[in-house]
Amino acid sequence: MPWEIIGDCEGNPSEDRKWFSFVADMTTAYLRRVCGPEPDGCEISLKWSEHEMGDYAEMALLCDEGVPAPKNYLRRCEAALKTFNENVSWSKIEPWALDDRFDEIDQETWEEENSFPEDTDDFIVAQFAAEMAARLAVQPEVSPEVAELLNELNTALKRLPLPTRGVSAGFAVELRPSHFVHVSLSETTFRAKSNGYTSDAGVGSDSYTNFDYFAQAGGYSACEGEPLYDDAAAGLVEAAERITVEKSGELVSSWQRDVRPLPKKSDQQHLFDYAQENLFGAAGE
Repeated sequence: MPWEIIGDCEGNPSEDRKWFSFVADMTTAYLRRVCGPEPDGCEISLKWSEHEMGDYAEMALLCDEGVPAPKNYLRRCEAALKTFNENVSWSKIEPWALDDRFDEIDQETWEEENSFPEDTDDFIVAQFAAEMAARLAVQPEVSPEVAELLNELNTALKRLPLPTRGVSAGFAVELRPSHFVHVSLSETTFRAKSNGYTSDAGVGSDSYTNFDYFAQAGGYSACEGEPLYDDAAAGLVEAAERITVEKSGELVSSWQRDVRPLPKKSDQQHLFDYAQENLFGAAGE
């Protein structure tokens, strides 16, 4: 059966054969709409041809044996196809042209569905934790790799209440006498805690908690005690005796250093008051 070429079918069949078939179907539908149905014994179709660079296809009119080519209809199709190709920008609407926008939509939807709670305590704790991460990242003991991890954690903490895909990191600082600050963040949970214990040979030991904050993505948050503000971070990092950094629950860095000595006091309450006044703001504020 003879073929009568109408013209090019836009698109590259080697990239996505299904998309190319869609383009051909839309082109065929347009030609039939503006030029009318094919004459008897003829059909608009794709004509495939081989080429060293790969197979290619053209819009063509396939006529049965013995059926003469309908010249007027063919010329109308040629003109219509030219107009169609000139005015439809397939490259702007092909599926992969929307990949970036769809990724943005998916990210926006995920963030909305997995956002952390947002109130005053949530904001205060997030800012404090972010400042701690930023200050730890510039300590001389920190390797470039760990600094990068802490900076990524800082960025993720600053984004709260929006979650961050892939984040799973945390740090802990230990201060004398036996005081600890822990921070951890993942896609689904955020925790910050300031606690410790004191001991005295004559009195015994006692534990205390300055604050304990926990938040669940898409859920709730709870804070025991008064959260620390970001301006407390500098003193905490300066006074830190031991610092550990984790990623995905695995220890990636740990170091210990000498810090300014604390007063030699045996009274348990005095030690607690010292931690309050010098590390966490004046007691009773």
